[in-house]
Amino acid sequence: MKKKEPSIHILHSIVGKLKFFDYVTVVFAVLLVVVSSLYVYGSNRGVLYVHIKSFSREWILPLDGGERIIHVEGPLGVTEVEIDKSTVRIVKSPCKNKICVRSGAISRPGQWVACLPNRVIVSIEGRGPKEDYVDAVNF
Repeated sequence: MKKKEPSIHILHSIVGKLKFFDYVTVVFAVLLVVVSSLYVYGSNRGVLYVHIKSFSREWILPLDGGERIIHVEGPLGVTEVEIDKSTVRIVKSPCKNKICVRSGAISRPGQWVACLPNRVIVSIEGRGPKEDYVDAVNF
């Protein structure tokens, strides 16, 4: 009966068969994972965007890009969206009940306000500072 090789001998036999380009491929894969992780998890922390959608157009604007009013054309008329001091809100809309105007300003990722009759949706996207998030433990 043949004695089984310990796992360390198997590892040495595999490493002994690797060629130069095998090592290059492993190093390249590790670098790709590290660079991708840094890009995804570390590069844009704190950058927030206003995403405005209408039935015919879309806007993506920085939330801290200064004061501005965006005129969004909808089926009922023009909805005015105001970006001011890290907040965004609908200030004027042709809808009947004006629920979107009374909703007030939004300022955190994941918040949204919509004028459904005029088919306009305004949301904030991106990643704010870590302490601004509400997670399952806090919720």
